Amino acid sequence: MNQFEAIAEAIQTLEIFPERCAIVEELLRLDIKIRRLLVKNYSVFYRFDRDTVTVLRVLHQSSSLDGLLSEIGNKKD
Repeated sequence: MNQFEAIAEAIQTLEIFPERCAIVEELLRLDIKIRRLLVKNYSVFYRFDRDTVTVLRVLHQSSSLDGLLSEIGNKKD
């Protein structure tokens, strides 16, 4: 299974139990509930509202989160 397939399969598992992943602490302080699913060397950032999972971004774990956190924090609903 290649990396893309592994990530896609992991994302599909969110259908069963979307709240199993931790909320990103840095965003929780801003009252933004975005979760992080770890898949090999990647982080899948997603939001879960009622019956909908929305994948926001997939980043390699060596990437800096500063830009993502700033971008998401500025789009706070």
